[in-house]
Amino acid sequence: MALELLLRNTDFYVYRGCAGNYDGFYSPVGGGGMCGTSSKVYFETISMLDSFVYDAAIDKYRFITWNTIANWPTWEISASIINPETGVEESRTKLIGYAVAHAWTGPAFNGGLNKIYAGYIVPNYRIVEVLLPDGIPTTAMIDNPLVTATQIPSLAATNYGFGICPERKLVTIMSGMEGIVVYDYSPYPNPATLLHRWPFPETFGWSMGYEDDERVWMLFAGAIFGSSNDYRQTLLKYNFASNKMELCTELQLCSSPDRLALVAWDTKRKKLGAVRIKDDSANGKHNNAFEIYSPHIAIAHVTVPVNIRAMSKANDVPLISHAVGTKGEAGGMKEVSISCTPTASLIKIPKQITEANGRVEFEINPPTTGANESISVSYDETKVII
Repeated sequence: MALELLLRNTDFYVYRGCAGNYDGFYSPVGGGGMCGTSSKVYFETISMLDSFVYDAAIDKYRFITWNTIANWPTWEISASIINPETGVEESRTKLIGYAVAHAWTGPAFNGGLNKIYAGYIVPNYRIVEVLLPDGIPTTAMIDNPLVTATQIPSLAATNYGFGICPERKLVTIMSGMEGIVVYDYSPYPNPATLLHRWPFPETFGWSMGYEDDERVWMLFAGAIFGSSNDYRQTLLKYNFASNKMELCTELQLCSSPDRLALVAWDTKRKKLGAVRIKDDSANGKHNNAFEIYSPHIAIAHVTVPVNIRAMSKANDVPLISHAVGTKGEAGGMKEVSISCTPTASLIKIPKQITEANGRVEFEINPPTTGANESISVSYDETKVII
């Protein structure tokens, strides 16, 4: 499986300028050296990512950040709505009165059953359901079995459901000390049962988000396998029900390292959204980006065309070929091209795309005089049928 970059919007979160926003009340150079006599002409900058989730109820991404601003008290929490097709920020709201709740709540992510979860510091780093649009924790929470006197997991999400009762109540946890850990909570409140553990030494989890009730996307800072590269992050797609890694790749290379990054799965379009926060320019201008990725099967090879019935002169002969992925899986829907060398035979193909299983059927009509030809089948990896 491969990940194709469909869109990169470098203006999805534009900082407000000093003019009309900076009141000069905090200090001559503003909060964090912005506005006033500073060379930075922008009123704000993103200091921390709070949450990035796909909200199926409104078919939008929600993006919550802690920002440093030039005015007193030099910080604010803002919530944005992002268009999942264009990456354009459609609205931004200042969250007032939620500072303590957000300070006690870790980053929120998409869990199973269309719910949003986060780690909650009080009490004891439990896993809590949070409500949109403000990302405020509820009273629905479960224990985090990885929490000890010396260890606090990085990130967590669940398909527990809190009353919706799936067959298994699984919790997926990312931790810099443990890697990926999956626990079974059924029946709750019995002690959690460890199901799977994938240890990744010296890694730090940045983000996670459920694709469905069995699969989760996870983003780690740096490289898990091979040499480290500060310009990329390791992206995993993990099936925690079968304990299989379905994809291990990296986000697209950019011109500068990411300071922070989060991912979330668009359940309607079957796409992966990513926000990447980078260091600002010298004048305070942002260099952040919103990206949309489409996972698809990477073709490893194409099977030799096989004729369904015997070849004969001047009669149509049906043939079948298959595209096969790097893991031996069916190749999916791709644009296909077929040729004969030399071109004595007439090629007939009903459709220029394969079936969902990577299969393509076509016919050739050999000349009446007969011919010795080579048939070539190729798939265009740059044209993926969604």
